[in-house]
Amino acid sequence: MTEQTLRLTVEMPSLHHFNGCYLSQRFRDVAMIAVLNELSPGETLRYQDVEDPYSLIRKLILVFGAKIEWSYIKRTVGSVVIDFLRR
Repeated sequence: MTEQTLRLTVEMPSLHHFNGCYLSQRFRDVAMIAVLNELSPGETLRYQDVEDPYSLIRKLILVFGAKIEWSYIKRTVGSVVIDFLRR
């Protein structure tokens, strides 16, 4: 009789954090594009800021198109949290 070992591996999607508070819009946008470009499919970037980044989202749509999805986690005055999922 042989002994078998069962190994269970659970893969959790990677979640990375990016705090855009107090960065100038110019640097923030370039940094976000660079970070999202380096993510592998299935990885998520959690973005936090004090205001809604409408212009950033428009730029990301132009650059990545359907390669990213985003969803608001928190959207209140003074605090915005968005998850960007790399497809």
